Amino acid sequence: MNSLTCERCGGSLRAEDGTSLLHCPYCGDPARLAPAVIDELSVYRQGVAAQRALAEEQALFARGYANVSGAPAPALPPAEPITGARCPSCGASNSFGVGAAFSTCTHCGASLLATARIQMRGLSAAVSAARVARLEALKSERYFAVTLARTNRFLSYLPAVFAIGLPAIAAPLFALSNLSDASTQALGAAGASILAVGIVGTVLLWRRVQQARAKKAVAAVATSHQGSSVIGVDGITKWLNVHWSDAYYVYDLSSASDSHSISCTVRGYPALVIANPLPRPGTPFLDVLLSAWFEGHSEQGEGPTGRGAPRARAALEAQGFTLRSGPSGVHATIRGDAVREHLKSGLDLDAALESLAQLASSQGGKPPS
Repeated sequence: MNSLTCERCGGSLRAEDGTSLLHCPYCGDPARLAPAVIDELSVYRQGVAAQRALAEEQALFARGYANVSGAPAPALPPAEPITGARCPSCGASNSFGVGAAFSTCTHCGASLLATARIQMRGLSAAVSAARVARLEALKSERYFAVTLARTNRFLSYLPAVFAIGLPAIAAPLFALSNLSDASTQALGAAGASILAVGIVGTVLLWRRVQQARAKKAVAAVATSHQGSSVIGVDGITKWLNVHWSDAYYVYDLSSASDSHSISCTVRGYPALVIANPLPRPGTPFLDVLLSAWFEGHSEQGEGPTGRGAPRARAALEAQGFTLRSGPSGVHATIRGDAVREHLKSGLDLDAALESLAQLASSQGGKPPS
């Protein structure tokens, strides 16, 4: 029963949302809700208020990132009313606002009290709205990372310009200023220029070797899982926006312009591999993300509680990965100089992906629909 009727005359009581005091407009009899009902409604209101505060906080973050990056500010959809509440007096269908404990029948004017079912749907709607706001904030953050990546790419060329230009100019001048004979001056200038070019060339060759190893490791995944390459930060961002509702480190994303990445499907799970041995700026990283849905956890914004298959976990840890299971799936990562060492020794990313799929399945994960 979700209607409020006067015990004295049977008339419909009037109530204002946010109070436990009621009155009958016909006989003037006062009434009060039972303490258990008051407590139940209070818990409901507090739960909805907490989710609204979270949604507003995420919307504030989204607007902040949008202002910095120049992206359009996200517009969150208004909360839809909770429909399907039947009036016990006349049977008409009515609706409740999200978080509202009372409503009025649009047909007979009876006051209605939110049932446990209406409260559950209202809280679920508030949670969904907070999740949408969170996703919009993440998208704005990732758009900011794309902007930052373009800036970093431009700035990254400056050291190379100075590394090549300054030695090429300064070394010959220095040599000429310290030598008297013209032929000796010419030989000194040529030698200094060759030395400067050699140093720069060695650095560039070392970088090319590191990139080639990353490219080889990622290409091996395409052979086994028919993956498609993801080029730069834009492609990675698109994959994250579709498959990853959890946070991803914005500075890793902003330095991913030169990374070697691939998206694929492993046992039905969408997966993304990002190998970046030479980020500009930042720390070398190798990330393997497997998108999964954990029933009873993902919808609450939480990861699974169990550790999952011990063999799969041990195999990944033996390869040097640090593991984290979250609401979006499983994330395996290697950070720092160890990335280059593992790529040099021939890291088997295909085996890592299979182990991640086993781990997700053992934790109750399913491929997202």
